[in-house]
Amino acid sequence: VSTQSTGTNKFIKHFNSMTAPYVNFALIKKFAPQTPVQVVGIVKSAHSGRVIMETSDHCELVVNTNSAGLQLQGIVSFLGTVCPDRKSINEIACTPYGENFDLENYDHLVNLTQHFPEIF
Repeated sequence: VSTQSTGTNKFIKHFNSMTAPYVNFALIKKFAPQTPVQVVGIVKSAHSGRVIMETSDHCELVVNTNSAGLQLQGIVSFLGTVCPDRKSINEIACTPYGENFDLENYDHLVNLTQHFPEIF
């Protein structure tokens, strides 16, 4: 995980030692608040500590960020914790994927992980 946000190293190391599942918007609601997850999507806007992204299943997700001043664009993966509303996440770290990433195939893979958890 690339740590472009300002989260503490101790916090990042803690979550790196765990497996944070990759999810789409529909799957976030299956996880309890404060559960770490990873979401990949297209940044639609970024300002005032919030990123609005379109997830791989074409829904809008709010990411509460610590990345003040960071220029985010294109496809980004966020590691974050599920918020109580289960419609947003709090960023721990982010990794830019650029523009050359197939979100449709990613979404298929995310759904496969739910059907075959024993191999993922």
